[in-house]
Amino acid sequence: MSRKKQSHQETGTNSNLFKVAEIREVEPGKRKVVLVNGTEIALFNINGEFHAINNRCPHAEFSLGAGLIYEDVVICPGHAWTFKLKTGECITKKSQPVKTYKVVIEGKDIKIKL
Repeated sequence: MSRKKQSHQETGTNSNLFKVAEIREVEPGKRKVVLVNGTEIALFNINGEFHAINNRCPHAEFSLGAGLIYEDVVICPGHAWTFKLKTGECITKKSQPVKTYKVVIEGKDIKIKL
């Protein structure tokens, strides 16, 4: 997954809302890593529900966007730390959550609030 990440710009009247993709770009069970305002964010589609978390594992900085998706969690490809996509909670080590971001759907667009 060595594609260059595209930086996304603010949209609309909410200065913290960034368009990152169209719904068709992230099919159920898939993910997309985006760069928003200098932050790498992993966007996941779990059965039509979108979740966004910081792309870097707090343990060793591996890409969570490259991790294994299992039901509603992602497993870090580095050392198998497991994170809940909805809350960012680390199941492996409770004191090491990953930041989550609010996802807003507007028409065909997926937006992330920083």
